[in-house]
Amino acid sequence: MPPMERIVGIAAESAREPATWIPLTAAAVLLVTGSDETLSEWASDNTPVFGSQNSARRTSDDLRNALVAGMAISSILTPSSSPDQVFPTRRVAANALAFGTVAGIVGAGKRTVQRRRPNDRDDKSFPSGHSSGAFSSAILIEQNLNGYVEKPWLRKSIKVGALGSAAAVAWARVEAQEHFPVDVLVSAALSNFAVKTFYKSIVTEGESAVPPIAVEASRQGLLIRVGHTF
Repeated sequence: MPPMERIVGIAAESAREPATWIPLTAAAVLLVTGSDETLSEWASDNTPVFGSQNSARRTSDDLRNALVAGMAISSILTPSSSPDQVFPTRRVAANALAFGTVAGIVGAGKRTVQRRRPNDRDDKSFPSGHSSGAFSSAILIEQNLNGYVEKPWLRKSIKVGALGSAAAVAWARVEAQEHFPVDVLVSAALSNFAVKTFYKSIVTEGESAVPPIAVEASRQGLLIRVGHTF
């Protein structure tokens, strides 16, 4: 792990990225102008992209699940940058920690904010779990394959495809009347910030250090141990 000062610096870099501050700015504009609920009603009534709320709901499930699967597969199967390391322990741990942290923050946010969904089904609208899962997975897929894919056009295609699929998940949740636009925008910003901070801290910054992470097999599955000296 890099020093705490460097981790703070990485977090600041992640916060300054357009993929973090642009969605947050857009969410703030929607709230200030009172357009959040208006846009939600228009999207769910007209369903301009997916044709129906049921279709939007199914598509959001399928795309989110595909992105999560892609994240898990790419974290394990992409060759390690270290020739002495057979299993990409550090990358798998970074993926698990980043994805799990975002999921934990989203869960805490739902319990704290308790915003009613547009369809009034429950009070877990903010932030969007589908959107955060999709964006977290898309960003991790890009990071996992970045150092392995040499051709710039292919790296660009992977990034556009993954993030485009995540954006489709977010909009589908709005059309399905499951979330307001602000819910999915904040989820996108949160995912970029948390994932980039974790990945750069654990994988990119720590590649030359002795890995403080171990993966052990047990009857219950895989156990990831993370150690750090304070």
